[in-house]
Amino acid sequence: MTDSQPVRRVSNISRAQVSFQKQFSPMGVALLFRTNSLELLAAAEEALSRYPQQKDTDAPLIIELFVSDHEGRPAPYPPLICRSHGHLLSLSVGAENSMVSDLQAGYTFGYLTKAMAADQAFVRYTFIEAALQAMLGLGRDFVAIHAACVVKDGVSLLLAGASGAGKSTLAYACLKQGFGLLAEDTIQARIRPQGIELWGIPWKLHLLPDNAHLFPELGNLETKRQVNGEWKIEIDVQGRFPGRAVPRGGVGPVVFLERDGNASKAAYRQMSLEKANRRFEAIWSWEVGWREDYDCQLRDLLSGGAYLLQAGEVPEENVRVLDEIILHWKSLD
Repeated sequence: MTDSQPVRRVSNISRAQVSFQKQFSPMGVALLFRTNSLELLAAAEEALSRYPQQKDTDAPLIIELFVSDHEGRPAPYPPLICRSHGHLLSLSVGAENSMVSDLQAGYTFGYLTKAMAADQAFVRYTFIEAALQAMLGLGRDFVAIHAACVVKDGVSLLLAGASGAGKSTLAYACLKQGFGLLAEDTIQARIRPQGIELWGIPWKLHLLPDNAHLFPELGNLETKRQVNGEWKIEIDVQGRFPGRAVPRGGVGPVVFLERDGNASKAAYRQMSLEKANRRFEAIWSWEVGWREDYDCQLRDLLSGGAYLLQAGEVPEENVRVLDEIILHWKSLD
């Protein structure tokens, strides 16, 4: 072989070509989505396009999600497997549907079968929204908080509590009484020098079927099997309560929910910062990246006002107590 002869290169890795791309601004950050599939582009538009457009000076996050040549099998799918190491994350559903994210670089790519690409709800939740929320942490200084969030008169109330505490039920009761919804289960708090911004996914609210006895109007709605296998009543927030889906909010009181079957009516009391800090759940799944200023600002959020709501059996009464909490919180300024 002479110096002028090239080395023969052989590759058995298939590479998809980008056919479609679109810019989005979910949760105030720039994101570029690239794909070879109109079905996946439609799933991305459903997940990402309803956020208000904002100028972001950072380089965009990138998600490249492609349909492979494999037909694949329709649902039910194999279990989701999620693994992380340092700043890297991998998600896979079976051998033919996988996604890898470099969280610090803000870059994700993945391949899905044709059958899975046709299941837009599954793709939206399991891959697109998961990639976005994972990259927000290490890439854009967001911290996930395990709580629902409702908004009234510009005040965001974080509704914290264990699974089954009634966060979604209370959020729906609040919607009926004129509140807005920012998130039903997970809030993304962006830590910034000027203070915390709260962001969420407010377009859908999911209720257990037994909520129909509390809210008779839900009795005619069908239950839908969720990605996690649970059957729930799915509420289209914007369709049922126009203008009440609120993707962004400022800080407000943190309300910890407790249910007591012996309680005759709803009541609240203010909590100490120490007790609130023990109950508060910030979600950080990564081995790297946590900073001291995250702790400082989350403590400031709690010190601004934390309450315990002893929920009663009547949803409207619980909402009335939230109104009282808002008034008390405002009086602390």
